[in-house]
Amino acid sequence: MTATVIDGDERAITNLVHGLALAIDDADGARIEALMRDATFRLDDYPEVVGGAAYRELIERGMLLHDGSPGTQHVISNLTVHVAADRSSATSTGYVSVLQAVADLPLQVVLSGRYADSFVRDAGAWRFERRDMQVVLRGDTSRHSRHRM
Repeated sequence: MTATVIDGDERAITNLVHGLALAIDDADGARIEALMRDATFRLDDYPEVVGGAAYRELIERGMLLHDGSPGTQHVISNLTVHVAADRSSATSTGYVSVLQAVADLPLQVVLSGRYADSFVRDAGAWRFERRDMQVVLRGDTSRHSRHRM
């Protein structure tokens, strides 16, 4: 294994993490579902959600839209990626800060937390296997989500 191969794997996984954040900000249910198609999601102590369709439903059921948009930007930071030596699995950790601005809410951080993700290589491509999210700080989420976290 060479550093170039691992670097390519790390880039692909980073793109998955950022791609899911962008799909949520775009309220693109089809893309959300595709990215999480075989994954398990858990938020804090809530029951797990399994599969892309269930994750999409969770997001769409909770997401508040303002003129068709959630008015958010999920900012991923402190992202670290670890690829297994055999390149069949990987993990990542990172922070998420959710910025929001809508007509009656000035730009602010409404939520911040941590992601712990795992990935598997499937037919040569990386995919999400699991995402555990821990909410660390909460701001005014009244225009962000129907869920009360």
